[in-house]
Amino acid sequence: MSTPTIAIAIERFLNDDTEKFVIPNYQRRFAWENKQVTDLFYDIHYLNRGQKHLLNMTILITIGKGRPRLVNIVDGQQRITTLILLIKVLSKKYKSFNKHKDDYLYDMKKCLWVTTTNGKKSKLKLGRLDSREFENIMDENDQNTNSNSSLLQNAYNVLSQKIDSFTLEEVEEFWLKLKNDVEIIVFRYTKRSDAYKLFEITNNRGLALTKTDIIKNFILGHIAIIVGRSDKDERRLRNVLKKWQEIIITLEGIKKDDFFRHFLMGRIRRKVSFSQLVEKFKEEYFLKVKDVELLTEYKRYKDKNNMPDSTKRQPIEKFLDDLIKNSKVYRQIIKEEFKDPKLNTEIINLNKVEAIPAYTFLLNLFSNMEVGLKEEVKIIKLLQSFLIRRQVCKSATGILDAIFSNLCKQESNNIVNNMKEELKKDFPSDGDFIKNFIKFDFNVERAKYVLGKIEYYINPPAEKMIDWEQVHLEHIIPKKIKTQKSKKEYGDWERYLGNDVEKHMNNLNKIGNLTLLQGKLNIIASNNVFSEKKNNYKQSDIQITQDLCDYRFFKIKNLNDRSKKLSQYAEKIWRF
Repeated sequence: MSTPTIAIAIERFLNDDTEKFVIPNYQRRFAWENKQVTDLFYDIHYLNRGQKHLLNMTILITIGKGRPRLVNIVDGQQRITTLILLIKVLSKKYKSFNKHKDDYLYDMKKCLWVTTTNGKKSKLKLGRLDSREFENIMDENDQNTNSNSSLLQNAYNVLSQKIDSFTLEEVEEFWLKLKNDVEIIVFRYTKRSDAYKLFEITNNRGLALTKTDIIKNFILGHIAIIVGRSDKDERRLRNVLKKWQEIIITLEGIKKDDFFRHFLMGRIRRKVSFSQLVEKFKEEYFLKVKDVELLTEYKRYKDKNNMPDSTKRQPIEKFLDDLIKNSKVYRQIIKEEFKDPKLNTEIINLNKVEAIPAYTFLLNLFSNMEVGLKEEVKIIKLLQSFLIRRQVCKSATGILDAIFSNLCKQESNNIVNNMKEELKKDFPSDGDFIKNFIKFDFNVERAKYVLGKIEYYINPPAEKMIDWEQVHLEHIIPKKIKTQKSKKEYGDWERYLGNDVEKHMNNLNKIGNLTLLQGKLNIIASNNVFSEKKNNYKQSDIQITQDLCDYRFFKIKNLNDRSKKLSQYAEKIWRF
């Protein structure tokens, strides 16, 4: 049950010495960037005294009976954290005027600190990933750095810069507006399930939250209901919270909504849009998890789906264990962290060809299928061929989610051949691929991948001999040929190309005009005339670059001829 919903002043909300606010570990990290921080600052700064400014609501759960009483923040952690940082900055600035015993400073400190049995502690405790940096910032010795190593530190620095030029009168004026005129709507609950339910409802109705946040609160709301009915198994709740936290930590630095979408498409084997993500996740959850009958939405889902008997469903913990396993695999794919070097190399290559739609199938492959290492490598190479051919031929991308989610229906037995047969339906022909390969405009990453694979094909030792981290993409006919500098220092490419000079830009990023060159040689070659560039090409360890020395001239015709030659290699490399 909640207390009455009221708007209260920020100081009244924060200065209660009997409460300590906690942002649970399962909550997302502090995520506000410059815009959100400065917007909050100016909202307060430009207030007229007596003019009220209402912040969005905050949902709290009161935990325990000790002193101070712990209060979990379910929603509103970004705003509350920023407000605490702002008050910290104000107090530091106020102290600089030697007003250490002033009532204003006393009030500020009451909002920042709370007395515990272990002494004075910060009023707010952040989740594990942010807590150390936050405590450093809040340190009474004010020994925080000015580095922007985190969003927390950046927010503190931004606010410090805004306040730095304030006079004593301006600091006092700002504090009075913050103290008295900024208000917040608070919902207080003692039952977790009620808090999570309100959070889910409000954020499904338009507030800016990620789909992952909504999924999280749906799951935690469910376990809170289960525990609340027995009122004896707090350990189970903590275990569920711990498992969710493990998922979030595993996916640190990764788009979590993408993970849940790819996971879900692999399970239901159909395309799921981002707008459908929460709804489709719930459908899967109701089908797989026990005790869903306790949720108010159960009847609606039961009417829509053929629900299995409760004995055939699993506890929440088992469902989360599956998510944990899949999140670890997803991280391996995104971060290219597979233990086997050959498999990891092919994953790196795959990621170079914009392979995101394929993650649905890869996640299912590595999480749920019994496939040997050799087959895994073959599968990754098949996906490379499929994707590079479709990209070069500019095939429709909208069907890829459907293709890869449907591919999850395949069984482990004879998976490579079955995949070939399935993907052949949407695999561009050799003729189309060659024709489009010749005229395709390559970006840097895709060009380096394609040229590297061609080099391996004609010169296999290159894969182990060459330090590919040091290799640059070289434009044989340079990007800039019309500047005075290019004419004066490097030779007159305009004159060299003659009547074909107008074709320069249209052919600049064609494969025939691109090669690979070690960094130092690339800098030396620069925009030089072709006859001088050949001296650098000759020194290269890369065969496709050395071969350029066979050309007497390199103009548009030569570029086109080279494109055709490379297309023949490409057709042989990226085939089924």
